[in-house]
Amino acid sequence: MDEIIIRENLSKVIKTIIFATINIFLCFWYFFNGTVNSMILNLILGILLLLLCPLSLAFIIKNVIYKRALLKIDDNGITVISSLSSIGFIDYNNIKSVYAFEKLKQKFLAIDLIDLHKVINNISPFKKLIIKFNLKLKYPVICINLDTSHMDLGQVLRIINDRLEDNLKP
Repeated sequence: MDEIIIRENLSKVIKTIIFATINIFLCFWYFFNGTVNSMILNLILGILLLLLCPLSLAFIIKNVIYKRALLKIDDNGITVISSLSSIGFIDYNNIKSVYAFEKLKQKFLAIDLIDLHKVINNISPFKKLIIKFNLKLKYPVICINLDTSHMDLGQVLRIINDRLEDNLKP
């Protein structure tokens, strides 16, 4: 079978960029409001958000410029490269289940693994922290946001489950 590459839809990504830019302006407001009014919570929140939001926006813009794929699905497994916390290649033999997961009106492709330690040993400490944080919040091990993809979540789910079934047949 062929490799299926799931990319981002440019119009959806532009909406995300506009939203992220507005968030950065709100971060500046929190920071300056906290500085002027001596509100420690606003100051701390502003600093944290000023560190995180521009990094996220830069990552989104970089993906648009280089036309990076969100997911690659082939005969051996799935390669997840959709976000800063993506873990890379996941072998079909290590996938327990794949399903749709919705939280706060965002749809995610959720993947549960058979052997989590096999994947965690090969990723950076930052990505390990994200996975542990997901588990503490009762999220699936791997959550892939497909809101900006050019394919519907149901289509992607069908493709992955078909490939998973084909791979598990003797």
